[in-house]
Amino acid sequence: MRPGAGIEAPKDLEGKNFGVRAYSVTTGVWKRGLLQNEYGVDIDKVNWWVDDEEHVAALKLPANVRHVAEDSSLVAMMAEGKLDAACTGDAGIGRAGKPGAGWNESGPALPDDLRQLFPNAAELDREVYARNGVYPIHGTLAIKEEVLQANPGLARSLYDAFVEAKAPYLEALRAGTATGKQAEKDRKLMQIVGDDPLPYGLEANRASIEALIRYGHQQGLIPRPYKAEDMFLPF
Repeated sequence: MRPGAGIEAPKDLEGKNFGVRAYSVTTGVWKRGLLQNEYGVDIDKVNWWVDDEEHVAALKLPANVRHVAEDSSLVAMMAEGKLDAACTGDAGIGRAGKPGAGWNESGPALPDDLRQLFPNAAELDREVYARNGVYPIHGTLAIKEEVLQANPGLARSLYDAFVEAKAPYLEALRAGTATGKQAEKDRKLMQIVGDDPLPYGLEANRASIEALIRYGHQQGLIPRPYKAEDMFLPF
């Protein structure tokens, strides 16, 4: 958040200018969903600024979504004081312009007095998960329906293969022998979500899937609510 923007609580985002890489980017969907459902923010009253192409070309954006000028970017707008708040990292002001070589190095320097809306984010992550079991997911494995129809056992075989491939990594995590940034991140997640920070299958992810479907409908990304079983096989 930019100092002086008048944002002290989530509801203060209403009427403000908020930068996110694209309206349909997964990080933005989760953030808007949490702001709306956990903190009562009317996301239709926030001015969402984007500087990247949408993930779904046919998506009709809400009227309160605006594209940054061609010769500018979210990071430039924040540096110029034109944004009140924004996502950080690759989802927002951590890169300049559309994905490409050097997108994390280009662009003007950000003000050094930006503040976090939730300075106790890690604690809130734990509380939300404990309350409703929502663990934001980012990627899923998709198979064309015609491929499944032609190969009825393919989905089960792929699921079993992924579970088998994950087992040694989980064992290394629990033993403390897994190394690297991802292992460090997953060990921190284990303190919140339990023994498996990478749950596979519909039931293990049902709360998160149903939340994401609800958020997608609330935000105009999908035309109606769906059942989890409409999109995922029950493994």
